[in-house]
Formats: sequence, structure tokens, C-alpha cells
Amino acid sequence: KDASCQYVLLPQMSRSEVLQYSRKPQIKVLSNTPALQAVSEITLGMVAANFWQAGSIEDIYSDGVAAVIYRYNADTLFLNVSDPTWDRTSQTLTLQGTYRLLHSKPDDNIRVSTDGKQTQIYLSTVNRLGMTQQLVLLRTPAIVATVTETTESLPTYMFGDPTPVAVLAPQAGRPAYPYNHFDGYSEQAQEHDWTVVTLENPYIRVSMLPQLGGKIWGAVEKQSGREFIYQNHVIKFRDIALRGAWTSGGVEFNFGIIGHVPTTATPVDYTTVQKDDGSVSCYVASYEWITGTWWMVEVNLPKDKAFFTTSVTWYNASAMYQPCYQWMNAAYTIRGNAEFVYPGNASITHDGDWDTYPVTKEGKDISWYEDVNSGSDMSVHVLGKYNHFYGIYWHDWNFGSAHVADYADKLGMKYFIWSKARSGAIWEKLLTDSDGQYIEQQSGRMFCQPNEACAFTPFKHTALQPCATDTWTEYWFPMMNIGGVKEASAIG
Repeated sequence: KDASCQYVLLPQMSRSEVLQYSRKPQIKVLSNTPALQAVSEITLGMVAANFWQAGSIEDIYSDGVAAVIYRYNADTLFLNVSDPTWDRTSQTLTLQGTYRLLHSKPDDNIRVSTDGKQTQIYLSTVNRLGMTQQLVLLRTPAIVATVTETTESLPTYMFGDPTPVAVLAPQAGRPAYPYNHFDGYSEQAQEHDWTVVTLENPYIRVSMLPQLGGKIWGAVEKQSGREFIYQNHVIKFRDIALRGAWTSGGVEFNFGIIGHVPTTATPVDYTTVQKDDGSVSCYVASYEWITGTWWMVEVNLPKDKAFFTTSVTWYNASAMYQPCYQWMNAAYTIRGNAEFVYPGNASITHDGDWDTYPVTKEGKDISWYEDVNSGSDMSVHVLGKYNHFYGIYWHDWNFGSAHVADYADKLGMKYFIWSKARSGAIWEKLLTDSDGQYIEQQSGRMFCQPNEACAFTPFKHTALQPCATDTWTEYWFPMMNIGGVKEASAIG
């Protein structure tokens, strides 16, 4: 009762050949149950399995009844599948690892997909009448995203100790209380250790500095080796921010009443996560004491996409209305014949003064860096069209960088250019050693960055309500070999 047996058919073998075979059989029984019978033919490297219900053999899972024969040749899998009952309308096999389909017969009604860890094969068996379906698949390296934390020693021009007493407004019109102000800036670099968080997949690499406000330090497209976010390879603090100390480059996160915010040169909280979908994230967060608001930015890199996202959560923990001031400030090199790609037909200044765009009322095209000849620094807030993207394209390199966000989330689209006169050019030497001059492209919650005069224009600022939470997501990605940019979206 309940006995089982296993046997091998050896057609045309003599009695002596069978005896010899029995001493060293080339068959290994992998399973012999009512649910699954499977054997491996060692000489041929072939496995044959009959599934009578859902189950697994080696690295292959069947969702139900199936007759399967397969063999490997290096990284190539030869797979044959049929329905011995003729009753099923479809079969699904799941392979451990990532594969791509090279060939199938018949070549219709077969779908192969992978999540980076497993490969799923769907086969339609409608009207197949038990016919064998043949597939040839190639094992491919798993697509992964990684997040690492390292310590890097960088040339650093440090700032001095904070003032012993916090003052209301260390710079005219820029209240900073209860923060202290930093004074004294070094003219000599010293090596200093900085924590660097790096998010990387096969396509792009993104670096972050949690000790400098959590800013994105830089981003590189790996095939070309080009930066699509400008990375300053020295840390050169200068008296620019609300508390004084500030460094150029990367993407700076600004929350509060005005930029550059109090946390821009000091450590913030951070953590890293490897997610179930294969993506990686670095969360950075801080409390802003002037407004009593709390902010967090998740920088996420998918395992198989050439973009990263910044997802913001901003919470007003106070019982008062607070300024709705939030701008992402990203840096880009001015080299390479740069074109500023901003769909719009008008621009405004910080004061709310209006002009035409990209050609001004004076007849100057200000959308190309080489054509800008301003004797003073220039801030351009572009508007006039329902627009969800902006970018920059370096025509000498046939390479660019784009930013995408929902229009309702990011009304403000600005770029800033240092003056080409000595008053602006001097900042290249003050802020970097060898990475050259840069421009800033910025995305904001409101149409412009405010001052007193702006309050008398239609471009007024709203407030973040008491105990309110604001959330949104922005996309950042490189572009290559397309000759220029007319449109961009979250899918390219």
C-alpha cells in the first residue's frame, strides 16, 4: 500500500548494457510525488518535469499543470512547455534570475517580463491541443540600484564659529532669529572628512552630503561620464546664506522665509533605505526654527530608470500661518554652449516687473548663455504658459538635463546667472577652485521669489496653513543625442 517505484526506459540496450548502466546511472530523480515527477539526465544536462499542480523544481516554478523539459548551455536556457491535459487556457512559469527572450516557437501569445529578481513567462494555451511551445532565453545580469555611505576627504575652506548671540536680522531684511550667524571664512583649503551618500544604478549616479543641509552634491550620466547636475569638487564656504555660510553646486533644498536657508551648511537628519521594488532612497529632514515647520525630502533612485526623484513632505507644526517659501536650487555648468529651455512667453523679476521672453523688450535673446551680456547678476522667473518642465541643453556636447514637476505643484521656474562683469565673475574664484562658473535653475511653489515690491503685484505669495502638510514629487534626468529639447515629461 502507498508504494512507489521509479524506472528508466532503455530501448535497444542489451542485458549487459543495462547491467553496466545500473552501476552508474545517468538519471537522477529530483521528485517522485503525486504532485510532481521530475528527473535529470546528467549526460545531456536536461531536466524533464511533470507538474500536476502548482510547484517548483530547481529554479523554475509552475502555476499549475505543465509538462516541462529544459536544459542550460552556459547562460542560455532552452525551455519546452506544454499542457498535457489540454484543459488550460494559459500557463505561467517563474524563473529565478533575470532573462530576456531570444526566440520562441510559436512566436505569438508569449510574454516575458522581469522585476530584476525573477522572470515571469506567460504562455497562452488556447487551441494549442497539448502542443509544445519552445523558448530560448538568455540570462542577463540583475538590474540593481545601490545606496552606499562613505567618508571622503575634500579640500575645504571652512567658516568660523557662530556669533555668541543670535540677532534678529544679521543681514538687512533677512531675519534669522533664533539662529546664530557664522563669521570668518578661510582663504586656505584644508582636507576635511565629509559623509557622502551615493545612490547608483546602471545608468546614473547621485551623490548627497547630509552634513551640508542634505543637499544633492552632484549627478552623473554614466555612459557619457557627464554631470547633469554640477558638482563642485571643493567645499568652499562663503557669506551668502541666511546664516552666512554657503557652498555652490548640486541641488539645495530651501524651506522657510527666504533662501539660502539656515540648514544649508549644517548637518541634517538622514537615513537610507533599500526598497522592496529594487529602488533606493535617502531621506533627509530638519526642523526650521524661524517658521516652526518640519521638512523632509526623499531622494529616490529606481533600479532601472535614468532619473531620480525628490519627494517632499512639509509640515507646519505651528499654530500660525507661515510663508509658503520653497525652492529647489540646482546648479549646472555654463560650458558647452548652454541653452536655457523654459517654455513661456514672459518673465518677471523679484520685484514683479514684467518682460517678454525669451526675447526681451529690448530685443535681447536671454535663453542662450553665450548671448547674455548683463552687467549685473540676472534672475529670470519664466511664466506665461501651462508648463511642467524646464531644462538646459549643452549643444556642443549634445547633452542636457531636465526637471519635471506637476504645474500645480511647482509654479515657479527661475534661472539665475552671475554677472559676466567682474562683480559676478569674481564669484567663480570665490566659490570653486577648478570646476568653473555655473548657473542656477530653480523650481518654486510660487511664481517668483518675493521681496516687498512683489507684494504690490499679482504675483503675491500664499501661506502654509497651521498644522497643514504639503507634499509633491519632482523628476530630474539627463538627455543625450537629441539635438535639443522641445518637451519633457516624467516618462522622458
